[in-house]
Amino acid sequence: MASLALLRSHEGNQPPRQDSALGKRHFEHVLLDNTKNEIRLLKIHHAKLDGHYSVGISTWPIAAAPRYAALSYTWGDDSKTETILVNKQVFQVTPNCRYAVKQLHYLSPYEQYQYYWIDSICIDQSHSDERSHQVNIMSDIFARADCVFVSLG
Repeated sequence: MASLALLRSHEGNQPPRQDSALGKRHFEHVLLDNTKNEIRLLKIHHAKLDGHYSVGISTWPIAAAPRYAALSYTWGDDSKTETILVNKQVFQVTPNCRYAVKQLHYLSPYEQYQYYWIDSICIDQSHSDERSHQVNIMSDIFARADCVFVSLG
């Protein structure tokens, strides 16, 4: 079982950008340590914040990660985005991803999983080295998941 000492929280590590429309900061990923094969895992918050679905995110070495479920879904049109909150900060996702988070939001109180892996949120898509490394270990990420949920949108 993973020790909480292995957990790296993403809260308060960087001063994120401000979103003037929502009055909230934009979430920015903390760089993963590829030498430790780190992954990010999400916790779905059961209450919506300011009308948005909300998740917490934390970093774990993949070999010491807690039990988690992975999500497989189609990204859809990435030119259209919707807002969720990651660590209480604004994060833009595709409508299909928001729909999947919504489904997990309603499902998670009844499921045994506290942690989830969703590629478009857990991988910093703007960082090409991280994205490349995470794609290379993606088969391990899915293999280590206790189960894989599929969202058909």
